[in-house]
Amino acid sequence: MTVYTVSCPPAEGVARCVAFWRAIGIKRESTTICKRFADIGWSGTEVTVMPGQTTTSRRRFDDTLLELGEIAPGLFLGGLAVYLTSKAVRAQLRHLNKTTIIVAARPMPGAEQDRTELWCFPWDTAIQRARPGKDPFARVFEYLHTALHQQGILLAPPRLVDGEELPEEHPLSPTNIAQMRGITSVPFSSLFSRKEGR
Repeated sequence: MTVYTVSCPPAEGVARCVAFWRAIGIKRESTTICKRFADIGWSGTEVTVMPGQTTTSRRRFDDTLLELGEIAPGLFLGGLAVYLTSKAVRAQLRHLNKTTIIVAARPMPGAEQDRTELWCFPWDTAIQRARPGKDPFARVFEYLHTALHQQGILLAPPRLVDGEELPEEHPLSPTNIAQMRGITSVPFSSLFSRKEGR
């Protein structure tokens, strides 16, 4: 699980992260999990990334980019940076199919200014179990890091969190995410089984 510290409200952090994935290609975005995150005071979503879906999602991204330019010029410039790196990212992901990404954010506890914890990680257990150096997403998350840095909102280097080490009551623990997604019979040990998890 990758956690970014960014200087924008949680909903904006999630929107920027989703814009990154949209430029690559999103097959679908869950509305149910958005509501479940809102119920616990977080902003968040689940997207199914499918690089082959770039035609529809790129058209949607172009429209979103123009709308953002009218609302927030900084967000527009960040979106442009994402758009320009999307081709390289799609090349990294071309062999992956229908990968589920969880994006979630909350205000940093005790922060005096806009500081948000932005979490972004693949849900798929096959990716989570990849050996170090074999993780197909490692390079992609470097691109996301670069995109957030180019947008001027990244406040610190990203950190990796092992999902297995999160307290059970943490909203992003494997058990809680499985429940949010409507999966009730997933054994805890089958999720986030690798210690070097994202």
